Amino acid sequence: FTETQPSLSADGKTLFFASDRPGGIGSVDLWVCHQQDDGKWTKPVNLGDTVNSSGSEMSPFFHPDGHTLYLASDGHIGLGAYDLFVCRLDSNGRWTKPENLGYPINTNKDEFGLIVNPSGNRAYFASNIDPASGRDIYYFDLPETLRPDQVSFMKGVVYDRETKRRLRADF
Repeated sequence: FTETQPSLSADGKTLFFASDRPGGIGSVDLWVCHQQDDGKWTKPVNLGDTVNSSGSEMSPFFHPDGHTLYLASDGHIGLGAYDLFVCRLDSNGRWTKPENLGYPINTNKDEFGLIVNPSGNRAYFASNIDPASGRDIYYFDLPETLRPDQVSFMKGVVYDRETKRRLRADF
């Protein structure tokens, strides 16, 4: 079976990918697994029939905000073969129904491979809008309603106040 198009969470502990493995809902589904404290990965879990359709879902992109997932699908209602969608984890840990990003982002051609910058205001994707040139990369300013939460990145070292020894810490 095929596992493709991995998207790793910002903390490196959650992995989304597309696969045609058994136990799926459609031709190709989105799956997730988590890194455990011992460094081993959990068995992949299908994202379920809210996200996955009887068609194919691919190109997952999990935004660093930790709850916004962008994907391409030919099984959810759209404008073309593959359209771009967004869904979010709700407060109960369930995915919302994928929302089509709409026209002019989606066309009657294939759009896939969406990536959103950390600020959440600009997105990049691939499409075969112009069949003569094949697949090209495009960008656009993401409408407010489709944006993830804005995130900041910090890097630092934590020391014990008294001993001045470096501590292992996450923040």
